[in-house]
Amino acid sequence: GHRLGAIAALGELMFYVASQEDHAVVADIDSVEALPLADADEGWALPASVFQVLVRALRKEEDEVVCHYAAQTIDNLASQHNDKWAPLRSAETVQALVSVVAQSQTEPLRGTAASAASRVARAHPPLAAQV
Repeated sequence: GHRLGAIAALGELMFYVASQEDHAVVADIDSVEALPLADADEGWALPASVFQVLVRALRKEEDEVVCHYAAQTIDNLASQHNDKWAPLRSAETVQALVSVVAQSQTEPLRGTAASAASRVARAHPPLAAQV
C-alpha cells in the first residue's frame, strides 16, 4: 500500500535528481559552446537518509514488490555517471543486493538485484570481490 507508493515515488525523485546536470547552461549565440549560467544553483543533493531507506527496503522481511522497486532504483541510479549516488557505492549495498539474489524466489527481482549489484561493483571496483 503506502510503502509501495512511497518507495516508487522516492525512486522516481532520486533518479530525476541524479540525472540532472550540476550546472545550468545557456548557449552562446555566437558560439557552439555552452556557457555556465552565472547565477545557476549548484544542483540538487540527495540526503544520506534516502539512500539508507533504499538499502533497508532490500531486507528479506520487506514486501518483495517494495524490495523490487528499491533494487530497480539502485540499478537506475548506478547507471548514472556522476557522484550523486555515491553513498550507495558501499559494501552494505552490495551485500544487501546479493542477499536478495540468494534469498528471493522471484526471478525478476533476483535479476534486478543482480544487475544493480553488478553496476555498483563496476562503479567502485574494490566492491567487486563481494559480488
